[in-house]
Amino acid sequence: MRDHVGLGGNGQMLKNITNNGFTRLVLIFVFWMAIAKLMAEMFDYKYLVDGGFDIGLLMLLTIVEFAAPALLAAIIKQNESKKFVIIGAAIRIIAFLALIYWKGLPGAMIYFILTSLTNVLFWVPFNIAYFRKQHERSAFVSAVYYNVGPMLGIVLPVLGGALIEGVSFESLFLLMVAGYILWLISVIKFWPDERQDIDIRAELKKLKGMKTLLFAESGYASAAMLGIPLVTILYFQKPSELGLVASAMSIVAVAFSFMFAKISDKTKERMKYLVPFAIFLGLAMIASVLAYDAVTWFVILVIMTIGRVLFFPFTTTILMDNQQKPEEVMYGRELVLNVGRVFWMAVIYIIYATTNSLQIGIAVCGLGMIIYPFAARLKEKEGHIELS
Repeated sequence: MRDHVGLGGNGQMLKNITNNGFTRLVLIFVFWMAIAKLMAEMFDYKYLVDGGFDIGLLMLLTIVEFAAPALLAAIIKQNESKKFVIIGAAIRIIAFLALIYWKGLPGAMIYFILTSLTNVLFWVPFNIAYFRKQHERSAFVSAVYYNVGPMLGIVLPVLGGALIEGVSFESLFLLMVAGYILWLISVIKFWPDERQDIDIRAELKKLKGMKTLLFAESGYASAAMLGIPLVTILYFQKPSELGLVASAMSIVAVAFSFMFAKISDKTKERMKYLVPFAIFLGLAMIASVLAYDAVTWFVILVIMTIGRVLFFPFTTTILMDNQQKPEEVMYGRELVLNVGRVFWMAVIYIIYATTNSLQIGIAVCGLGMIIYPFAARLKEKEGHIELS
């Protein structure tokens, strides 16, 4: 009896959910994040390093990885939302198949370039659709959107690591392929078919005062997507260890996210924390040079994770406060972010090539975080942006 009632209630609830355009988007987003978190954001690096790839070569491939979406964002003339997202899912499937069945540099190049294009083909259309549908948001669904990544990251990286050790890397990659096929089916069924003309020059003009901040902000992303994973796989050799590390960072992220949310809800003054939190994150990144073994690196990872959780809500807040229609600048934003990522990653690579140290490159990227709040205050004084 209880099961029968539950099924009926769940069926009506599912109908209500899938009839809400914004909720459909968030569910698709949750599905995407669940697939992505299985990779712990570094299992691909570990697979290639174990396969004999040089760290320097992986760094160059990652630089190319983010140059490709910068070029794509610059040349797109129309956002064909559903078409782009379907292509994004399809090329993810091809990318993982290339990684499995085309060994060596050609397969790795295909994997890096194709996966990077989803920065533009999925994330930009998703953000545009998300901001367009703000009026449909409920507090609960918004909470799911902002917290789902870290919450899924508590469990899924451990499962990914266990699958690799229990079976193989290829088994995880095939699971990723199956996940993206199912995700593609959900996109075809539920994704809104929206179109808009894109004028990248006009978008960049609307981002006046923001471009410097986006460039500085990309310093952390560059370290997080290149330097930090590579250092981590050097200190933690087993996939199960890497999965546990990624899960531990997610636990820290969730805990501090809720703690800061309570503080900001009470004070109603988030922006006064901008300077200390940015400096905290920057100094945590600079402290990476102090790591000398797995334990000290783990401690520094925890500190950097705390800094990231405390700081990065400000970047969204500043964008929202200074753009009446954020969905109209998303391609320009993606272009600037990826140009910044290429720059900071090139810095990490040059430092590594000359010093054989990844941590020094991470530390230099930390300077971007320290610069960020002072650049924001300067842009405010010049009248280019407003800080609430």
